[in-house]
Parts: sequence; C-alpha cells; structure tokens
Amino acid sequence: MKEASTKIKSANLEDLYAAHRTLNTTDFREYVRNMIKNARAPNFKILREIDSQSKDQLLFSVTNFAFKGMGMGV
Repeated sequence: MKEASTKIKSANLEDLYAAHRTLNTTDFREYVRNMIKNARAPNFKILREIDSQSKDQLLFSVTNFAFKGMGMGV
C-alpha cells in the first residue's frame, strides 16, 4: 500500500539538505526517489533521471520541484 502523499514543506527541505551533506550518492538517490514518489504530485521526469544525475544535480532538481509546489515558481 502506498504511503499517504504529502506536500513538501520547508522542514522536508531542511532534512533534504542534511541528507545531502551526510549520505553517499547511492543512498541520497534513494532518499530523493522516496521523497518524490511520496509527494502530492510526483514528478515522473525527475524520477526517470535520478540514476543519471549527480548528488548536486539531484539537490537542485528536488529543490526546484519543492519550490514550484510551494508556489514560488522556478
């Protein structure tokens, strides 16, 4: 059963930045994959590109995804 989808909030972004600092690339990819899958409106383009992106590119993609969902437009 799929977990309840949630809107990504600023607290989630703080956790994302902490994960970026502490996790290796493989674990960070899995962290990002779970974050996007459980988002209220998953971005399937990002999900497809996760394995081909570096850790910094993933952070950039997910941050833009979250800001777009918060109505901040990127």
